[in-house]
Amino acid sequence: MIDFEKEWELVQQTRPKPNDAQGWNKRSARYDNKDMKNAYAEDFLKLAEIYPNESVFDMGCGTGAMTRYLDAHGYDMTGIDVSEEMLTIAKEKSSQDILYLLQDMREFE
Repeated sequence: MIDFEKEWELVQQTRPKPNDAQGWNKRSARYDNKDMKNAYAEDFLKLAEIYPNESVFDMGCGTGAMTRYLDAHGYDMTGIDVSEEMLTIAKEKSSQDILYLLQDMREFE
């Protein structure tokens, strides 16, 4: 029988992971996700009982695909990311209603 937990750990060990802003900046040009329905976000918000017109912080928002999706569905959005280049893309694609902050989510207070 396959131990999926061990297999996942092996994949994660070999997968490149930028742990700093510079690494994420390098990924920004090819990182952008398509704007599409996000079932994960919808299910999470229902379970957490967060409804439109409430504030949501998208920690590690990247290029803002989920942030834009939730903004379009009535949530008051703030996106936080450590990569200045990711946030530049997010801001270019987003409405003026979304606040984006350049900050490492591991140090967010």
